[in-house]
Amino acid sequence: MNIYTQCCGLVILFILLVFDIKHKKVGLFSETVYLNTILINALSVIIGLLSVVALNNQDVFNGSAVLLFSKAHMITIVMVGYTNVSYLASSIYSRRRYLDMLVKFLWIPAVEIIAIIFTPIRYKYAFGGFYVAGAGSVISYVTTMGYVALCIWMVSTWRRRLGKRRRDSVIGWMILMTVAATMEQLVGNFYCVDFACALGMMIIYFTLENPESNMDKNYGCFNSHTLSPYMTQMMHSHENFCMIYLSMADAKNNDADEEYINDKIRQIIDYVNDFSFAKVFKLVEQEFICIVPDEGKLQIVVSCLRNRFYYDQFNMFTDTAMVNSESTTPKSLIVMLTDSTVAEEPDDILRVFQTLRETNRDNITSTRIRLCKAHFDELREKEQIIREIREALDKDRVEVFYQPIYSTKEKKFVSAEALARIRREDNSIVPPGKFIPIAEETGLILKLGERVFEKTCRFIQTGMPKQLGIQYIEVNLSVIQCEQLDLASKYIQIMEENQVNPHFINLEITETATIQAKRKLQQNMKTLMDYGVEFSLDDFGNGHSNLDYVIDMPVDIVKLDMSLIQAYENEKKAKAVVQAAVRMILDMELNALTEGVETKEQLDEMERIGVDYIQGFYFSKPIPENEFLDFLRKHQGEAS
Repeated sequence: MNIYTQCCGLVILFILLVFDIKHKKVGLFSETVYLNTILINALSVIIGLLSVVALNNQDVFNGSAVLLFSKAHMITIVMVGYTNVSYLASSIYSRRRYLDMLVKFLWIPAVEIIAIIFTPIRYKYAFGGFYVAGAGSVISYVTTMGYVALCIWMVSTWRRRLGKRRRDSVIGWMILMTVAATMEQLVGNFYCVDFACALGMMIIYFTLENPESNMDKNYGCFNSHTLSPYMTQMMHSHENFCMIYLSMADAKNNDADEEYINDKIRQIIDYVNDFSFAKVFKLVEQEFICIVPDEGKLQIVVSCLRNRFYYDQFNMFTDTAMVNSESTTPKSLIVMLTDSTVAEEPDDILRVFQTLRETNRDNITSTRIRLCKAHFDELREKEQIIREIREALDKDRVEVFYQPIYSTKEKKFVSAEALARIRREDNSIVPPGKFIPIAEETGLILKLGERVFEKTCRFIQTGMPKQLGIQYIEVNLSVIQCEQLDLASKYIQIMEENQVNPHFINLEITETATIQAKRKLQQNMKTLMDYGVEFSLDDFGNGHSNLDYVIDMPVDIVKLDMSLIQAYENEKKAKAVVQAAVRMILDMELNALTEGVETKEQLDEMERIGVDYIQGFYFSKPIPENEFLDFLRKHQGEAS
């Protein structure tokens, strides 16, 4: 019976070993640890089988051989227990810490092995066969149960890091070990610990370590689940690697057939898989990453791909224009990273890839980009600013600065533009040119814009601006805000809560990207205008269709972009454009406002050509609320 049990365990381990070696593996350290675990378990089964044979054929084997095999089997059981714990530890700790701990605690199995060597054993007969008993057998049992208890403790302590599937698999494995060791100790002549270990290895293989689960069967490459652990292992080992990111996810924007694209991708992957040093991973949709050890090998792969696919319709690896026409060639994005040390974590690389994909989504041609340190610095700066925006919203560190607006007709300051500012914890200010674009990109501009409007309404509600001659305050609306269907209702609610006269509010709009967004904006504008709010068109002269907006949008003020004013003095064409624009605005019975006025000469010239309102550093930069009130107290009399 024992021989059959040992043979069954050996067959299971042999099959697992063949499966493991046969399939392509990515090269994770955990794969090596698992292979070593199978080998140690197989060694234990083999020696256990020899021990059973020797015990039951003592007329053939002399006493020394029987003793040697018996103690060798108990020693290998100790090794199995320690190896099983080591396998679990490899899923918890980094490779370096794992190896350090493996060496650090090696004395534990060493002491146990020495105890087994010098502890006497005896042989007993039961159920038609001999088995090992005595103090040595007890040490082997206690050792096995100790390692089982340690594994259960590790699973309980590191449950989140291990994940549910790994936890369940290890617990099942440990239950098998506990039942087998207990039965073996109680029954005596029933060797089943090795068989339980083999079953445990089978459970781990099919739930966690099956190489097939790491493969994408459609394309014949590794899947995304394997990419992050592989890059983490390389980076934590300080091993540099190079990679190519290929995205065909936006090729559907072309007329290229999807099956044609998939077929070409398979050809490329099959071609790259022929390089023994290259590993291809599929991300999502039609996005792939190829990792190679160094830049030299990266250039070999790229050069071979270029030569192989140069004359193909799928010619994205060429150095020249990579598409012949939008309708015939799939659009692609290729990003090359030649030095992985510029990134701190694997996720940094993937986030940069995704950012570049989003940035290049609207390109009609294929694009090739070589990553450098600046890309990762930009990513880290962007993420830092996102954290600062969120923290400012949570901790009420969003402030409103006001820039005075001068009326050329009334010769005094009659309004101001409310501008968002974010104050850091150290009291410094985040430059608006950095946080505004990121807030718009991430959608945080919705909360930020609403917070600025709330604070502006509270400021108006104090009555101080009106007492000092302010007739209205301009508040910016981002394109994203304008696309929100509930914008009008939210802003009306805020004005009502703060008891603000809507005629004291002027909302600045800018050009929207789509016709649908423009329609939503017009709906919001009508509701707000019916309530009493007025509108301005910002950045006139800085877009390609602002003339349409002047005609279509019911605005009261048109604000000329500061770039026109800065070019006014030095460029004859710019002067003609500004003068013509002002005449057009006035002929339409609208008010003209110029931004960016910085000198007395610019002010005099704008007044001469008929501009109604002036805004710029000549009068004041944007300043906090209290400073703005002090400015008005000081300058209103002087201005008039």
